[in-house]
Amino acid sequence: FSERELARFKRDNGQLAPLMLDIDHFKQVNDVHGHATGDKVLSKLVAVAASVLREEDLLGRLGGEEFAIVLVEADATAAAGGAERIRQAIKQVKFPSETGPFNVSVSIGVSEPFYNEASINDALERSDAALYRAKRNGRDRVEVATENVSIPDTILQNVDTKPMNN
Repeated sequence: FSERELARFKRDNGQLAPLMLDIDHFKQVNDVHGHATGDKVLSKLVAVAASVLREEDLLGRLGGEEFAIVLVEADATAAAGGAERIRQAIKQVKFPSETGPFNVSVSIGVSEPFYNEASINDALERSDAALYRAKRNGRDRVEVATENVSIPDTILQNVDTKPMNN
């Protein structure tokens, strides 16, 4: 479906922003709380992210604790705000466990595709590189990978935490 959206994006001069999301220190969740709890964290994360996303946006698990999200009709600036809302919403969730409730954080990389790309994979690779930069820079953050868009610091500091679909 994302390749179809990229083709529409190019045809209509629309906007499309891919995000890569990874749960920080997820191996520790499994090691400390067990794989059953880890599975519940994954399920709840999807539900929380979906509650922030709009109906037309796409969310898919790539494997392990890594997810791809495609925000339709969003440039990198809007996507950074959306990614920050997702990050904040997930951080607020308390997960129950036998050792007591705990929180998880996520790191998110954001990019926007350019018109000369044949596949969304190039944009996803830039989002993935931004994701790993977020992890190197301390985790629990959003990083944007784009050469042609400047994201003001206030986007990530003063983002509206209401779901995108409200």
